[in-house]
Amino acid sequence: MIAFASLDSYLENVRERIERGPYTKPLQEAIELAHRRMEKTFTQATSPGGKPWPPHAETTVRLYGPHPLLILSGAMKASTVVGGPDHIERVEPFTAYTGTKDRKAIFHQQGTKRMPQREFHGVDDETADKMAEALADFLTEMI
Repeated sequence: MIAFASLDSYLENVRERIERGPYTKPLQEAIELAHRRMEKTFTQATSPGGKPWPPHAETTVRLYGPHPLLILSGAMKASTVVGGPDHIERVEPFTAYTGTKDRKAIFHQQGTKRMPQREFHGVDDETADKMAEALADFLTEMI
């Protein structure tokens, strides 16, 4: 019976530590992984899941000339980079946020009736797995 009592006490201690947090370290690592994935979306002109972005419309090319997708001025890409204008990022003990305040971002991210979707913000399965590994490593260290 002593062994069970010790196990119960140990498990209760683990539960309390997990609930107490904070999870700042793995959340910061998750954001860094997300940023690396977003960099690839612009470099490869694909969604985070790897789906190629639709090409420019002829009208767009006539108006602005040929240029990389979503990189006419570089503002959209810059807004996803830490320290870039319009970049949003916050890490709290149990939550993390990253994104952009660029007002055009939502139209590219979701598409519209006249503009195809060119999703750039998000993570793929490989990045999500790396995030889960970072959390698992952190929890292992924690207990």
